Amino acid sequence: KITLKSLIEEFENDTPNWTPDVVERRKAYVPKMNFNTVPLKPQEVIKEIMEAVTEDTIVSTDVGQNQMWMAHYYKTRKPRTFLSSGGLGTMGFGLPAAIGAQVAKPDENVLAICGDGGFQMVSQELATIKDYDLPVVTCILNNRYLGMVYQWQVLYYENRISQTELAPTPDFVKLAQSYGINGERVEKPGELKETIQNALKSREATVIDITIDPSELLPMVPPGEKITKIVGEYKVEE
Repeated sequence: KITLKSLIEEFENDTPNWTPDVVERRKAYVPKMNFNTVPLKPQEVIKEIMEAVTEDTIVSTDVGQNQMWMAHYYKTRKPRTFLSSGGLGTMGFGLPAAIGAQVAKPDENVLAICGDGGFQMVSQELATIKDYDLPVVTCILNNRYLGMVYQWQVLYYENRISQTELAPTPDFVKLAQSYGINGERVEKPGELKETIQNALKSREATVIDITIDPSELLPMVPPGEKITKIVGEYKVEE
């Protein structure tokens, strides 16, 4: 009881020393989001996701690069609308989390953001979505790699690539359709926003297969390091 009481007191403490600093850093370090390239850059994908959804849309992420990119680029506008398993490394989290959110909030729009690796761990849950008639929209950031492990191999293991290329991969559009769910494919800038908006407006379950650039790895914080050791767009000073 003493320990729990102490924890509660600690949680109630304000954070005036670092909160303004975070706000200023967000203003100073604005990432580039506009890329008119094929295959799509993840920044462009997330920009179009943000343009397609409202502040009430609930978004879940899987684990891996998709999670890192969403945490880095996606701007959450309301509490309890961004679901992630944090640093637990639970690949396959994104789709079941979206299913749970849709059941809990049946009138809200729910988006699952997955990588092709994590999605394949739980793709059978499309049957659950169909069975319960849940209008979950699933966006698969498809680079045909286990991207997070792949980038470690490139950056820290002298480019010794092993067991991270996902080839051949399923046709996710046909897979969705085999469950009686709408399937769409996006390959060019400007296509995703309208595709998501149409899916959300229809209130029908949809899987969107988004082809992204497999060479896009950064930014990232090396394993076991702190934010000041970030590799990528900008340097965070201590």
